[in-house]
Amino acid sequence: MGNGHHLHGGLRLWDISLLIPSMKGGTGNHYPLSIESDNDAKAFYGIVSEILGKYGNLSNEEYDESVGKLAADINSAIKALARVDWRHNNAIHKNMTQAIEDLLWDFSDEHHFDLSEEDMDKMLENTKKTALSRY
Repeated sequence: MGNGHHLHGGLRLWDISLLIPSMKGGTGNHYPLSIESDNDAKAFYGIVSEILGKYGNLSNEEYDESVGKLAADINSAIKALARVDWRHNNAIHKNMTQAIEDLLWDFSDEHHFDLSEEDMDKMLENTKKTALSRY
């Protein structure tokens, strides 16, 4: 053994660490309480919080919860529009884009900031990609 890096059975410590992503038991991601048990909303939260964190303080619980509600609303809008074979239906794509865009503009109005076109486009593109992979 000599260098102290071996455990019983010959496994090395760094081999074990690859099997255990986090010793704390969490993923390191934080989610608002309102979407804690909704994996789809959490996926959309990851997208919008990355950009909306530039416009407001996500460590402020009230703002973070409102971003969580936005993510849940985006999820609901997409769920309401998704149909069998919707992936190849341009009308549904347009309706989804419009619904998500409306939610994002309403959010920026409610929180008194001007969302850049670039940030809007990035969130629209990423929410649609995520919707395609989830629904």
